[in-house]
Formats: sequence, C-alpha cells, structure tokens
Amino acid sequence: MATVTEMRSSFEKPYSSVLPANEHPAHVFNVVSNKETERSCAVKDNGVLTAAAPLETLPWLKQLIPDFQIQPDILKMEGGPIGHDHMLKNMARNGQIIDNKILFRKGAPVLQVSGSEPNYESQEVPSTCSQQMELLNVYQLGGDVAGHKGLVHGGLTATIFDETFGYLLYGGKAAGLLSFGMVLTAQLNVSYAKPVPAGSVVACTACVTSMEGRKIWVTAKLQEKYNGDITFATATALFIIPKA
Repeated sequence: MATVTEMRSSFEKPYSSVLPANEHPAHVFNVVSNKETERSCAVKDNGVLTAAAPLETLPWLKQLIPDFQIQPDILKMEGGPIGHDHMLKNMARNGQIIDNKILFRKGAPVLQVSGSEPNYESQEVPSTCSQQMELLNVYQLGGDVAGHKGLVHGGLTATIFDETFGYLLYGGKAAGLLSFGMVLTAQLNVSYAKPVPAGSVVACTACVTSMEGRKIWVTAKLQEKYNGDITFATATALFIIPKA
C-alpha cells in the first residue's frame, strides 16, 4: 500500500506553498480537458508536455529505440498478459489514458534514485540497480484523471509505479533474467515530490535493486521524460514470489 503522508501534508497546503511562484500550476501547465484536443495537439511549457501527439513522435523517445526493445501495446491487446477487466485497459478505453509505450532493455546502466530509501524488515534497500535490466513505461494521460483540480490523483501515480514494476519483472522473466511463476506486491512506498498536471506525458523508469529468496526489491522514478529534469515522484517496492 502506498505511503500517503507526504502527499497529504503537501496537498493540504495551497498550491502556492507547494511550488515556487514561477512553478504554480496555473502558470506552468496548460491542462486540457477536451479529449479531442488532447489527441491532436501538443503544448509544452517548462519542460512538461501536455495534450501530446502520439508518443512515438516524441524526439526523446525516438532516440531511445535503438537501445531498448519495444514491448507489445498491452492496453490495446485483446487478451495478452492483462485481462479485459484490467483497470488501466478500462482507462484507455475511456480516454483517461490516451497512449502508452513500454520499452525494456538488458544490460542497463545503474539507475540512480535520489532521496532516502525505506527500510524493509530492518534490511536496507540499495538505491542502485543490482540486476542488469531496465524498463521505461510512458503514458500520455487524459484530462479526467484529477484528484485536486488539474492535478493527477496521487492514487493513479501509485498505480503507475505498481504497474511499471509488474512490467519490469515480467519483462525480466521473458528475457531469461528472472525465473518465477508470478509475483505479488507486498509493499509499495511512494514519495511525492511535485504534482503531476492532468493531460501530461509521464515516464516511469524502473529497475530491480536486490533479490533474496522469494523477495524482490525494486525502485523507480516518475518524470516528464526519460532521465528528465522534473521528478514528480519516486517509489520503492517489495514483491513476493508466492510459494508453490
């Protein structure tokens, strides 16, 4: 379950106390709620892309293609690894998720995640990757995903982390780097840094930090692009491989 203390303490304050004056959402972000506009135009302000064109047109994403393996478009697949009743598939059908791209690679460089890491069962979790794989999960969000007006619901941010971790582990399994039948989320800890504007493009980069028996620790960051300048949130999680 996601830790919400930081989100609550941050969002109980006025927007002006959460962000510097020049980063107030009213001035920084063009939040668009009309779905047709979201699909057809792009607005970029202060590094955050909102109401974007299809994700494959983003220059920074195109540059990554040679180094990553593009994964199937899971949210648009009939069948596949997630069912028709999956929450994010339903959000894609309803226009709350406009586009999604998943990229995976072996032999990835170490992913640095700033900030203190949580302690699971008195065992320190390292902040660097120990397994040589990395997954990038990119979403173009719709406008109707808000908690506070114009800002993505914190629960959706946590969901994006959880989903990205699942894609990472199953990508590692498909690549022969991991061996298990299935995994279950045991703990998910999210540190919220900045509000995410509704209608924006977000990039979640994840890797495995350590493994012990049936336990797998993972870490990720949510930004405006791969290795971007704006970090919306970071997360760590513990996954368990069920007993046979």
